[in-house]
Amino acid sequence: MSPELGHVVLHVRDLDRAQRFYTELLGWRVRGPVGASGVALGSGRAPLELVLVTADLDAAPRPQVTVGPARLGIRIGEGRADLDALRRRLDEAGVHVEGATDDGLLHTLHVSDPDGTPLALYVEAVDPEIWRRRHDLLHVPPKPLAG
Repeated sequence: MSPELGHVVLHVRDLDRAQRFYTELLGWRVRGPVGASGVALGSGRAPLELVLVTADLDAAPRPQVTVGPARLGIRIGEGRADLDALRRRLDEAGVHVEGATDDGLLHTLHVSDPDGTPLALYVEAVDPEIWRRRHDLLHVPPKPLAG
């Protein structure tokens, strides 16, 4: 058996706002409804990858440090041109880019979705085969992404 991450479920305050963020800015496609208050999104890799579900509007905002995911990493394309195009879309939409890093393996834009979920939007900076052979590269400290 070889495990694979199947899908992620995010609780959101405003389903329409979250759906627009993930589809219009990040390129996910709507796969269909999930119950009365959710939507399934996919990129084409799998039938279901991201599920957005409306949370109780009185739910407390996510604290800065909590148990659970620290961020959601989303591969957004094939190379630097895709990352630069996403950066322009984010800027045009008024989404604050909190940082941009290069750790030798990934070029990453750090943003938060409309509900404050931290996202690492990345492209691979090296051939993916290197990931499988060079586990030591996972410990390279990130530096600011130039350009």
